[in-house]
Parts: sequence; C-alpha cells; structure tokens
Amino acid sequence: MLAVCPAADAQYQDALVAAPERYKLVLENQFVRLIRVEADPAAVTAMHTHPGLPMMQVAFTEVHSITTNANGTTRESHRDARTARYSPGGAEMAHSTKRLSSAPSRSMRIESKLQPDPNVVPGPPLQDSHFAVEQDNLDFRVTRGKFAAVEKSNLKLTLTRPAVLIFFGRQKWRVRDEKGHKRNSSFEDGDFLIQEPGHFRLDKKLAARESEVLVVELKGRPK
Repeated sequence: MLAVCPAADAQYQDALVAAPERYKLVLENQFVRLIRVEADPAAVTAMHTHPGLPMMQVAFTEVHSITTNANGTTRESHRDARTARYSPGGAEMAHSTKRLSSAPSRSMRIESKLQPDPNVVPGPPLQDSHFAVEQDNLDFRVTRGKFAAVEKSNLKLTLTRPAVLIFFGRQKWRVRDEKGHKRNSSFEDGDFLIQEPGHFRLDKKLAARESEVLVVELKGRPK
C-alpha cells in the first residue's frame, strides 16, 4: 500500500460512503469488518479511501480492474475466482477503480481490527486431511478445505482464534458447537460464517458439485 499524508486525502470519503452501490458493510464486531464488493463490467467507482486495516480480499468471481490513484498513477490487477489476496495495514492513497472484467465481479474484504502482535501465535492448523494452509502472515492464517460432490464429511475442528469461514459452491452442513447446540445451514456461493474460538463440528450433508471452505483466522490482539 502507498503511505501518504492524511491531509492529502481529507477531501475523499470512505468507500462505504463514497461508493455505497459497490461497497456494502455486511458485518462488524470487535474483531473484524466484512465488506462485500460488487461491480458490473466497466463500472467505475468514485474516488474513495479505506481505513488502512490489515485486509484479506477474497474473490468469488474473476476480478480484473485498473486502479487510478489520486496522484494520477495507475495499477492493473487480476485475480482468479476463489482466491485470497493479503494487504498489510497502513495508509492507502485515495483511488478510483474501473472494472475490466467481462462479467459482474464479486469479492469480500475481510478487514482485521486486531493489533498485529508476533507474540500472539494461533494454535496448530486445522487437523483434517481436507484442509491445507495457503497463507500464514502477521495478520491472518488462511486454510482451504476441498470436498468432492458426493462426499459426506464429519469434521471435528478446533479454532484458537476468531475466524471467518467462506463457502465456495452451494453446500449444506450441520454445524454443532462445543456445547452441543446444532443447526442445519445451507450456504450459497460466497456465503460466510463467523466462528468464535473453540471446538465445533461440520457435518456435510449435501453439495451439488465440488465445493470448498476457506477458513480465514485472525491473528493479533484487541487494540
């Protein structure tokens, strides 16, 4: 990210205010801020800023765009569907974005509100053969689980940090927490689940095709 003097961008508003048709806050708690980003082909967002929180951006579709910064410089970026990109915290130059994708694009910004702390170490990665760690940095650990369409899975998982679970593909699970409470949940592509630290079970009931679950654990400590 590009660090700039805050006064230089004082005239620009946060993306949620400057471009509400593109950026929508879907959840905020003491740990995280989740923002859905949706845009049609060739859509251009107004010049805006972001709060500079550490961020993992998860693409549900292909996302191809060109960013124009307030100083006139540009940057083109391309991300495939079902991928996650990390950005560390820090001031970011005000910018506008034009979509270059030929189809509507969808993604989610997972913004951590925790203070980075190298002494805060999460427990071991999820102990299940379906899951593999993809990213592990100062702010997040990202683990991906892959499941066959006809496979019925019974997973007993333990999280030592708060996490956001992102579902790729239509899926149906029974979720049970450590107190024995259970519920059947159907997830569409791009749906999410906030999970507090502790033990929980995921019992897969149904999926129309191959599906994935992305587990984004938040590191750090409360500010």
